[in-house]
Amino acid sequence: MVLIKPRLEFDRLEKIGEDEVGTYACGGRMIVSAPDMEDLVVPFRSSFPENPSAQCKVWSDLVDSFDEGDAPAQWFSKFFQIPCRLMIKDTRTVRTTDPLHTPPRDFFHYEPQAAFSDGFPFLLLSTSSMDKLNSLLALENLAPAHALNFRPNIMITGTTEPNVEDTYLRISVNRYPFFIACRCTRCQVPGNDLKTGKMKNDITKVIMRYRRIDPGAPYKACFGVNAIPGGVGYVLKVGDVVSVDETGVHTRKGGVWNGTEVPVVLGGVQDVEKKSVSIGGGVGRRRSVDITVRNKWGNGGFGGLLGWVALIFPGLSGILTRWWPF
Repeated sequence: MVLIKPRLEFDRLEKIGEDEVGTYACGGRMIVSAPDMEDLVVPFRSSFPENPSAQCKVWSDLVDSFDEGDAPAQWFSKFFQIPCRLMIKDTRTVRTTDPLHTPPRDFFHYEPQAAFSDGFPFLLLSTSSMDKLNSLLALENLAPAHALNFRPNIMITGTTEPNVEDTYLRISVNRYPFFIACRCTRCQVPGNDLKTGKMKNDITKVIMRYRRIDPGAPYKACFGVNAIPGGVGYVLKVGDVVSVDETGVHTRKGGVWNGTEVPVVLGGVQDVEKKSVSIGGGVGRRRSVDITVRNKWGNGGFGGLLGWVALIFPGLSGILTRWWPF
């Protein structure tokens, strides 16, 4: 999957606040590229049938979906050399986030949900966490990892403490509230070689040695944190400021939210004065978007990568599947 590169083109832009952004409702197409393959063009649908054509299984969830047709199926089947279908989620279906790691419903302006991602719509990671990992890889004469190995939507830069995001409970991005759900436990996917797509285990071995730190997941490495936006229609831009509004200690055992208004965490909750932290570039995960954010002290990382995204929930998202996701 790391060799497949999708991009979106919109027929028009929609005015949201002071910004003009593209959404699925604006019309357009998804263009998919891969080595030794002609580009695949998948037009956005102007309407959907009354009944979904299939259900896709994502972990234990069954998600109503629509088949995007034979042309995309043939393209992906040829590339992967196995029978595949390209599916798009039915927006009338709500796949709720885990209540163990979600605040109560009245905290949100919509039903908190995910599409075909593991379980949450956002992943947040700091460049200081990446720096720590790469310093450990260097000690073993291993190639450095890239943030793309971990597929975050949002990266924060300028923090000096590695994995400081583990302590966040509530943050604001350009005043938009986000709730930090839990640490993200990692599988072997971050070990994929980004150029060849081949599986390697160098990264996995290293993070397993020093990031098995969550009492609720003692046999899994954690890297980055899952997040849930508090509302809909958010527009995030390069240069947006992130404020840390509340901190504490996460645990996947019992969760910190569990549908309650006050997070229940190990060591208690610390309210912090709203302050800006240095934040940097996002590299696309969960909702297939690129975000680079810069704080008031300087430009974000990853070569000043620029991007924006409009988040309209419930959103539409494609998935490659054989009636269950890869």
